[in-house]
Amino acid sequence: MSPANRLSMPFIVIAMSFFGVSHFMDDGFYARLAIPFVIIAALCYIFAPQINWQYHLKKPPVMDFGLRQLLETKVGFYQKMHPYVRKKFRERVMLFIESVDFKVQVSDEFPSDMQICIASSAVRLLMGRGDYHFPKFENVILYPHPFPSPQFPEHWHTAEIYGEDGVVMFAAQPLLLGFLNPTQYYNVSLHEYAKVFQLSYPELGYPELDESAWGRFQQISGYSKEYIEKAIGLPEIPLFAVATVHFFVYPEKLAAAWPELSEQLSIIFQTEVEA
Repeated sequence: MSPANRLSMPFIVIAMSFFGVSHFMDDGFYARLAIPFVIIAALCYIFAPQINWQYHLKKPPVMDFGLRQLLETKVGFYQKMHPYVRKKFRERVMLFIESVDFKVQVSDEFPSDMQICIASSAVRLLMGRGDYHFPKFENVILYPHPFPSPQFPEHWHTAEIYGEDGVVMFAAQPLLLGFLNPTQYYNVSLHEYAKVFQLSYPELGYPELDESAWGRFQQISGYSKEYIEKAIGLPEIPLFAVATVHFFVYPEKLAAAWPELSEQLSIIFQTEVEA
């Protein structure tokens, strides 16, 4: 039961009791007494998202043991964190999950490990800034395979954002492979949330990158422009998203090969270069 539902339950019980007494005694006075409690219960329902969010901010949900094991055994950047930071990261991940409406095509249940992959990528970008979620992008859709979309009907792609509806979309397998093995497969979740980040914080001073950046990125990661376009499945890949992936996946290599860009991204994300 959600915090908002728990909060509303006593008022619902009291209101029903007054209605029951009113019916039993055939006296409208008791029905009128129920009105304030009905109003309070209705307000709890109307403002349930805000009530639930404030509750979870004070008492974050605890990550399931199996999902925690996924991070501890499979995710390199998490393994390098100090235990205190790990705890903070897990709390942020769970809060992010609470803030998002997850939907999956074909099935009714959104796999919890996929939720962790998506939330972890978003939280990595937000941790330094102290923010918990992206309020304008609270919908995530998972597809079982690459998909076309109204924006790109002729392209079967693996990831996309649609700003007008605040939607982030992923294909399941590329999402999972890129998150768990980011040096072997391009991390599409970091890529898409870098785009979300830029839209959410338009006032920041973003690096000016041109086509020459592709060669420098390839020297750092081995990923060519063609490889990344194929990994996403769309043309016109935004260079800031590619830079962000390199910043988080290849921090030391980026800092050594392109220190100016590494420093700019450190300022933007308000974080130190990850060891």
